[in-house]
Amino acid sequence: MNLPKVLICILCGPERHHWVNPQLVATLLRTLKDKRFETDIEFIFGSHGIDVARNLSVEKARQKQVDWCIQFDNDMMCNDPLGILAEAEAARLDIVALSAGIIGTGGAIEPNVAFAGERCGNFMRVSAAGAGVLMIHSRVWAALPKLFEGNHEDVHFCQIAQAAGFKVWTHASLAGHLHSVDLTAYLRGIGTGAT
Repeated sequence: MNLPKVLICILCGPERHHWVNPQLVATLLRTLKDKRFETDIEFIFGSHGIDVARNLSVEKARQKQVDWCIQFDNDMMCNDPLGILAEAEAARLDIVALSAGIIGTGGAIEPNVAFAGERCGNFMRVSAAGAGVLMIHSRVWAALPKLFEGNHEDVHFCQIAQAAGFKVWTHASLAGHLHSVDLTAYLRGIGTGAT
């Protein structure tokens, strides 16, 4: 039986605020034991320009001929990314961006997604999403030669992917987003439970 191949890319760097957080390290170790996927991990280390780092992740996924590329920013947490990916694989979804808390304009904590309303199991379609935890199927990079561009690379990606007919989804599980605290825990009206 051929298992789906997954490349997990961690966007990180040499500076202290770019170090990989311990919760993410624990998640990475668990993913290597998951028997549902053939999983590999790459550190996209010190690649400047967030769009450059994200495109480098996709290029590594192309070279390794994997089915899925999962990108994690170094300050994100997700307890079971491969469980979410298994659901996305079963539903034949192409793009999943996990919801997380961010500091919005005026300093308020808000979600990093704009909901579009359509549902599919534990997934809800979004019109725009941050890319702190982003899962992309190979169908997407086969159709689009360059996925990310500029400082708002995640907005650009959502726009070109949707223009090409792909839908962007988020999952009912939230990703944690560390600053000095987990910002996601401060989203109003949302109980985070396990991240």
